[in-house]
Amino acid sequence: MPFIVSDFLLHSFFPVVSKKIADIIMPYSINGFQLFPTVLIGDNEKRHGDFFFFNAYDKLDCIDFDNSDIHDYSSEDSIHEVIRYKLKNEVLDTIPLENRLIIRPSKVAGGGLFIHETLVTQLIKYVDPIAFKFFRLSEYTLGDKYV
Repeated sequence: MPFIVSDFLLHSFFPVVSKKIADIIMPYSINGFQLFPTVLIGDNEKRHGDFFFFNAYDKLDCIDFDNSDIHDYSSEDSIHEVIRYKLKNEVLDTIPLENRLIIRPSKVAGGGLFIHETLVTQLIKYVDPIAFKFFRLSEYTLGDKYV
């Protein structure tokens, strides 16, 4: 399969985005998050500059595991496979929205990021819906990303 350059790509769990998308995100002061300049190397060693890697270096304990739907839940487990999420509003409400537009939740199997709809509504026009799909967390169920 040929390498296709687009404005929004995934590297493992973290996006790599074009400068167009990075310019939307950069004005915000998001806790535990940085954009790192990167170069994509495609087919025939062709280099593509002006891309940025999402570095979500801090995890936030914001999942209400007792009220989320968890596969084989045990409060003693350090990592949980979440089927449906419930958030800890008491944690989120203490953080200004601008600082939590991108969240890397702690204690969740498979990693992943939560991107607030404030950003999604700005980013969506640059994202190929065939290549990547955003889900509302309130509607997401484990496995939806494969449908």
